[in-house]
Amino acid sequence: MSLIFFPMAAQEVDYQQLSKHPRLLLKKGQIETIRQGIKHFPILAKYDNEIQDISDSILDKPPLIYKKQGKRLLFVSREALKRIFYLAYTYRMTKDIRYADCAREVMLTVCAFPDWNPSHFLDVGEMAMAVGIGYDWLYDYLDTTTKTTICQAIVKQAFIPSEDSHVNWFYQSDTNWNSVCNSGLTYAALACHDEIPTWSRKIIRRCLETNPIALNCFKPDGGYPEGYDYWGYGVAFEVMLISAFQTSFNTDFGLAVNSSFLQSARFIEFMTTPADYAFAFSDCRWSSITFPMMFWMASQRDDPSLLWITLQHLNNPHVELSEPRLMPTLLIYAAQLGRLEVTKPKEHYWSNEGETPVYIYRSDWESSQATYLGIKGGSASHSHAHMDAGSFIYEKYGIRWSIDLGMEEYYPLEKQGINLWDSHQESQRWDVFRLSNQAHSTLTINGHKHLVSGYAAITQIYETPEKRGAAIDLSSTLARDLKTAHREIFLDNHEILHVIDSVTTTSHPAVISWIMQTAVEAKITGEQSLLLWKGNHQMTLQVSSPYPVTMRKISNDPVHCYDTPNPGTQRVGFDVTIPADKQVTIEVTIKEFNHREIRSTYRFPAI
Repeated sequence: MSLIFFPMAAQEVDYQQLSKHPRLLLKKGQIETIRQGIKHFPILAKYDNEIQDISDSILDKPPLIYKKQGKRLLFVSREALKRIFYLAYTYRMTKDIRYADCAREVMLTVCAFPDWNPSHFLDVGEMAMAVGIGYDWLYDYLDTTTKTTICQAIVKQAFIPSEDSHVNWFYQSDTNWNSVCNSGLTYAALACHDEIPTWSRKIIRRCLETNPIALNCFKPDGGYPEGYDYWGYGVAFEVMLISAFQTSFNTDFGLAVNSSFLQSARFIEFMTTPADYAFAFSDCRWSSITFPMMFWMASQRDDPSLLWITLQHLNNPHVELSEPRLMPTLLIYAAQLGRLEVTKPKEHYWSNEGETPVYIYRSDWESSQATYLGIKGGSASHSHAHMDAGSFIYEKYGIRWSIDLGMEEYYPLEKQGINLWDSHQESQRWDVFRLSNQAHSTLTINGHKHLVSGYAAITQIYETPEKRGAAIDLSSTLARDLKTAHREIFLDNHEILHVIDSVTTTSHPAVISWIMQTAVEAKITGEQSLLLWKGNHQMTLQVSSPYPVTMRKISNDPVHCYDTPNPGTQRVGFDVTIPADKQVTIEVTIKEFNHREIRSTYRFPAI
C-alpha cells in the first residue's frame, strides 16, 4: 500500500514549536481545567475519585513481572499503562510524591524487562505509551540517571524493534494496530525528544507518513469495519495520538480534519440499541461501553448531541468504561468541551458504505422501548470479521428479537491450538460456531460456509415512514451455490418487518437455510409459521414460499469443546429446497401477534 499524506503530514515538522514538559495531553497549568470540567459534569467526580483510589491501591501492589499469556505480553503492558497513567495523574492532581515515587519504580521495572515482546507489537505500543506518559508527566521529578535509563530502554525495546520488517507491518495496516502502535511509539518519541532527538524525529516522521492509512478505514462516510469494541480500542489510541500532537505542537498535522474519522462518532452512537446493547457484529461483545473520546469528538465537531448516549452511560454503574487503563482521558477530554448543553441527536437513520457497509434505523432516542433495526453487509475477509453478511438485528420493547451472538474470546481458542488468525476459506477460524454463517441471522446454502472472498454491498437504502431498511447483494458471498442472491430487509408503515430473499439457483438444486438468531422463546405453530415471545410481548414469524418449507428451532449448544455456551438464545427459521435453474423470492414477515401483522412473505414469479 502506498503512503497517503494529509495536508500537513508531508511538511517538515517545526520542532522549535515543541512545547515544554509536560506536553502530552495535559500541559502545565491545565489541571484547573479538569476541576472546572468536573463542576460542569458532576458525574466525572466519580471517575476522578476512582483514579485516586486505585492509585492508592497500586502503592501496595507487588512489582510487575515479565510473563506472557500465550504469545502476548499485552496484559502486562496494559497493567503498566494503567499504573503509570493513574499514578502520574494523581500526582499532578495532589502533588503527593508517593505517587510519583511509585510510578518511577513501575517505569524502571518494565524498562529492565528483557524485551517488550515485539513479535506482538501491540505489547510494545502500549508499553511505550505507558513509559512515555510517565516520563513526560513526571519530567520535573525524575533524576538524570532515571531519565537516561528510560530513554535507553525506549530505544532498545521500542524504536529499534520498530525498524524490523518482520514485525512492523502495522505501519501499512488500516486496522487498530496502526493507531495503537503509532500512538505508543509517538508518545515515547515526544516524551524523550530532547534527549534522543534523532530517534524521536524518525519515529514522529514515520507516524505522520503512515498513520493516515489507519484513517482510510473510516472512508467514505464514517463507518468502522472492525465494529463496536474495536472502534473503542483503535479510536481511543488515535484520539490520544492526535491530542498529543495538538498539545505538543499546537497542531494536529491535518489528522483531525479527516471528516470520515470524525463522522465515526455518529456511527458509534447509532451502534448502541435502545435497550442499551451493542450491535455486536464482528469480534464484539453485546455489552454497551462508555467511550471517553466522545467528549473529544464532540468538541472537535462542536456537536454536544454526540454525548447523548455517553452521559447516560456515565450515570449507569453497570456500563463499563472503554479501555479503563485510559480513564484519565475522560477527565481531560471533558474539560476541553466547555459548558455546552447536551441535546439528543436529530437523526434516526445511519448508513455507511466502505469495507463493512451498515444500515441502522432507530425510532427514538429517549425510550428503551424504541424500535431498532440494524443490517450488515461486508466481507468475512476483513480484520475481525465473521461470516455474517446479510445478517440483521431487530429490537423492540426492549426485547432482542434478532441478535448477533458476538465475539468468541481469543485466548481460550489459542490455548486449544485453533488457528484463529488465518481467514482463508478452509481455515479453522470458520469452524468456530460464533464466527460461522450458521450462527448468524442470514442465509446458508447447502450447509456451506460463506465465501470469504465475497463482498455483500448495500445496494439501496430506504428512509421513509413507509419503508425503513436496506437491500443487500449477497451474490458473491453465496456464489458457490447460487447464481444470484439479493436480500431486502425493511419495516413498513405498519411496523411489520419484512425479510425478502430473491435467489437464482444454478444447474443444481439448492437447500436454503433461513436462520434468525434470537434471545426469546419460540414455538412452531404451523407449516410456515412460528410464535416468538418474551414476557407479555409476542411476535409471529410467517413464511411465504413457492416450495414447501420445514420450520426449525435449533439449539445454540456448543458445537466443539472450544465453543462458548450461548444460554438464553436459540436459532429459528426454516429449510427449503429450490430446484435447479429457478428464480424465486421468499418473504418472511415478523409482526406483533396481538394487534399488528408482521409478516415475512416470499413472493415468487410463475414457475
